[in-house]
Parts: sequence; structure tokens; C-alpha cells
Amino acid sequence: MKKHPIVRSWLAAAVGLALTATSHAADEKILDARLDTENLPVVDISQLTQRHVIVAAGTEQVYQGHPTTLLLPDGKTMLCVWSQGHGGPAGQMARSDDAGLTWKRMDDQLPPGFKTHRNCPSIYRMVDPQGKERLWVFSGQPLMPRIVSEDGGKTWQEMKPLGFECVMTFSSVVRLKDGSYLGMYHGNAPGFLTKVMQTRTADGGLTWSEPRVVADETAGKAPCEPFAFRSPDGKELCCLMRENTHASRSLMMFSLDEGQTWSRPQDTPWGLTGDRHIGVYASDGRLVIAFRDKAHGSSTLNHFVAWVGSYDELRNCRPGQYRIKLLHCNAGGDSGYPGMELLPDGTIVATTYIKYQPGKNKQSVVSTRFTLKETDALQQARSADANAYQTPATEETVGKALAYVAALPIRDFPDAKLDLGADFTAAVKFETTGSGALFSKCATLGHWSPGAKALFIRNGTLVYDIGWCGSLTGGPKVDDGKPHTAVFSVQKGSARLWLDGKVIANKDNFTKPDMAGHVFKVGRALPDMSADFSPGKISAVRAWNRALADTEIDLIFKNDDKGVKTADFIHAPSGG
Repeated sequence: MKKHPIVRSWLAAAVGLALTATSHAADEKILDARLDTENLPVVDISQLTQRHVIVAAGTEQVYQGHPTTLLLPDGKTMLCVWSQGHGGPAGQMARSDDAGLTWKRMDDQLPPGFKTHRNCPSIYRMVDPQGKERLWVFSGQPLMPRIVSEDGGKTWQEMKPLGFECVMTFSSVVRLKDGSYLGMYHGNAPGFLTKVMQTRTADGGLTWSEPRVVADETAGKAPCEPFAFRSPDGKELCCLMRENTHASRSLMMFSLDEGQTWSRPQDTPWGLTGDRHIGVYASDGRLVIAFRDKAHGSSTLNHFVAWVGSYDELRNCRPGQYRIKLLHCNAGGDSGYPGMELLPDGTIVATTYIKYQPGKNKQSVVSTRFTLKETDALQQARSADANAYQTPATEETVGKALAYVAALPIRDFPDAKLDLGADFTAAVKFETTGSGALFSKCATLGHWSPGAKALFIRNGTLVYDIGWCGSLTGGPKVDDGKPHTAVFSVQKGSARLWLDGKVIANKDNFTKPDMAGHVFKVGRALPDMSADFSPGKISAVRAWNRALADTEIDLIFKNDDKGVKTADFIHAPSGG
């Protein structure tokens, strides 16, 4: 949505004090991102009640609040801990042996002293240098008390408190490259503000270093509830933080030295504005981060939502791809402290506390589950025809959207196990009088970026482009409406492009690793690189995670692939 210049000037003044870039150009880039993200699409799955599981039901007297969850390495055992009342006593735990579909309370198996611990218990798994696994539950008061299990959560014992004053205990624990763990939490600061603290354990959680402040008041902002996680390439730590005055956006900072130093906190993208962020990397490398929505002007304000996007989009303050309304809160903003777990089949289980229904019953601990395949389909289908795909979504809508996407000749394949950054071969059969992408591997939405790859038609000629690496082009025009077959292959860094049985271009040292979060697509790339394929048809796309021999490539042209080992990816659109 374009903004009137007067409105734009007013908004610029409103956010100007918060800009932290060191150059005018950088300030303009960040400002543009801030002004243009309020229309981030929303996929609403909050009414898919068949997917909801009540872990602990609230009553007129009992408020179940602030859960965290832990998925054990077997991929199916989950533990959940929470407090009763807002920041009230701990003492509650439930266990699921079927990946969160059913739960059994364990309160009577826990140390009696656990009931005296207070405020937002958090559960983590840590492994010491000798390989000993321990499960820990830390709480806020008094002085960060804790309980521990050394048998996978079957039995628990109370340990001496850490002795750290805090508002909330660890809201995230991240493993460092040396095998130690970094624990991050927040405490009070003067002037009713907050500060983010960190401490480190080298023995799997038994002892911790003296805490130190890593983020405090900046321009009147109050960072708290840190969520620290590692970048896809493992080189960087990112920390998202709630901004407790809620005057603007949430905050983020980065570390390139395993938490020894952090960048100055800066605003997140608009779509990540909220409280108590927790996220997972989905199977395709994208981030799915859940939180209580506090974004100014948001249609899902105060509800339990998730942001979907790549690490690169987050790191560069880009909008992201879309948000998901996970659950609807019937009590203002008193919800949204989540647990997020990725199951082996790609299902994401999101758990929070929420006033689940209108009436006198107080908050319950509730989970929902979904896959990005489902939410991607809903977003894509609604983008094509919003009236045909109602919101909030129903199970019928989900099925209809999945069927719609499956029939598209132009579509994304986030589950395709293809590595275009190594040796590979891809073949595409098409005919067109136009232009556009034949296949690509790039971000789902957003901008062309380093390592993105696409084979497309420009000015009637085939082009293969690798982001920030260059392009390869050649051969006769292919926009003549006749059937054509193109093959692109890379072997040990050397790339060759065939058209209708002849090599039309080649280039040495022409490869770049795939980036996390990039997905394989047929008929599309990203708008700033190539338009969608149109008009015409793509009859088939096949790809192999190896460089085919020349004799096999000959068979693609002369024998319709017969005699070539089955491809690792095959797509023959019904609408092609």
C-alpha cells in the first residue's frame, strides 16, 4: 500500500528517534521496511478446533498460565510445565508419549518444593561434556529455583537455586560451539524498565557463571524475554526481545563471537512485534516464530500468532512472508507464552496459555498443530481468490487449498530434496510465446538474494542466474510457441546448458551453495529476478541430485528419459 507523502513524513518523524543505522542510506532502508510491512498477509487457522489439544483446562477458580514445552530426541515424547495464576506458583507438569496428542499429569511425581517455585517455569535439555543428559526446569522466584531429571523426565529432584535475581527465569538456552550453554533471562532495571542478562554453564546446567547485562534501556525502550537462537550457517547468534513499553517494535541483536559481545539492539520487522518469542526452523529452513501479537495496527493484536520468513529476511529487517493466527484469545492480551516443537514429519506443535472460550473459565494451556505446506497453500490460494477460500480457515478450506496448489503448473515445492548448490541435473519441457521462470530455488517470498538460482526466459533466450555469482545465457529464441526441452547440469562446478539436444552455453566455477530457507519452484522465481512463466505450458520438470552423463542427457532428448535412472524430483502438471 502506497502512503501519501504527508502521512509518510508523519510516520518518519514518529519512528525517527528509534533509527539506529549509522548512515542516511541505512536509515532510509530501515524506514522503508517499517512503513511498508503493515500489510503482511495473515493465514488464520485459529478455528481449526480439531487440531486443538487441551493440556490443562482452566476453571472459574484456576488460571493455567505461561507454559513451555520440550520435545525429547525420540521425536514423540513431550513435556510441558506451567504456573497457575499470572506469574503464580509452579508445580504443574504433563507428559505426552504421542507427540502432544494426549497428555498425562505428573504433578504428584515432582518434588514437593516445586510448588513453592513461582513465575513462568521453563524446561530445557542439556548434555554435559561427558555425554550425560539432564532435563532442567527453572523458575523465576525465589532466586531462580530449579528441579532436575537424569532419566528422561521419569523422576525429578530439587536442586539448590541458582541465586540469580530475575523477573523471569531463562526464556531461552542455546548451545555454544564449545559444548557449553548460554542462558538468557531478564531482570528489573531502574525506572520501571528491564534489562537482559546472560550466564553460561560448562557442565550441563549444574553450575553457572556470574550473570552480566547484555541489553538494557535504549532510548526509553525496555528489552526483556530474550529468545536466542543460531543462524542457519551456524556463524551467528540472534536474540529477539520483547520491548516492554510497547511503544514501538520488538528488538533484536546479534553476536558473531558466541555471545561474548552483542550488537546494539535494533527494531525487528513489524511482523515480529510481540511478547515472548519462541521459534523453530521448519524442514525447509524457514523460521516459524510464535508470540503474543503486539504490533501496532495489527488485525491480530493480542492473539497468539506466528511469523514465517527466512533468517535473511529477519537479519535484514525485511517484512517476512506471512503471519499465522494460531489461536484466538478471549481475554485481551493475556496469552501467548509459547512452546514450539518441530516433529519429524514436519508438523509444528504450538502450545500456549489462552482464555480459550468466552465465559467465566480462566486461561487454559492449549496446543494447535499445522504444517507450512498447509499454511503456504492457504496463503497462495487466498492470494489468487480470497473469496473462494474463507477465513478463518476450516478443514475443508485447507483441503481445498492443498488441492488447488497441487494442480498448479506454477507452484512451490518446499519438501523437494534437491541441492542445486552441488552436482545436479534438471530438465524442463515447455512451450511459450512469452517469458518467465522455468524453475528456481530461492526464497518463498521477498527479494532475489545470494545463492538463489533460476532458469528463465528473458527476451526469448534462456538464462540461468545465481544470485551474487552471475548468469549464463545463450542459444536461439525459445518464445516461438514450439515444444522445447532445456537441460541444465553442474559437475564439479562446471555448468552446461542444453537446448533441444545441443550445448548452447557453458561456464566453469559457476556454482554457489543453496541457502537455508530457499525452496524449489516450478514456473516462478521472485519478481525482481523473473516474472512467472506465461503464456504457454510447462509439460514436465525432472531433477537429479547428480550430474548425468552425456549419454543419459542424450536419452532425455531422444528417448523421453527412458533409460535414465529415476529422477529425484518429478513434476508433470495436470494443467500444463
